[in-house]
Amino acid sequence: MTRRTGLSATGNFEPIFIPEAAEAAFRRPIPVGIGTAWQRLTGQQYAARGVIDLATGEFTRTGINRTQALWHTVDVGANIAIGGSAAAYWYSISGDEQ
Repeated sequence: MTRRTGLSATGNFEPIFIPEAAEAAFRRPIPVGIGTAWQRLTGQQYAARGVIDLATGEFTRTGINRTQALWHTVDVGANIAIGGSAAAYWYSISGDEQ
């Protein structure tokens, strides 16, 4: 359970069923790196910060989902670091041929 959800297996958790009317507020992550790819492969979804009225299914947005924004920021940063390292390595070895 921990690998799929990030929740501790020893915790006391209950599922909350989301009304069908509120399901449109949820999105699948767009994979931009290993973290968001893991989220997508494990079936995770996210919504903007907000409140769901469980009786009516009405979703009221109150802001952005900062956690999901952080996932994307870390993925992009890792991609830049890896790509920059690869480019620097390629540049350093390609200078020998000139």
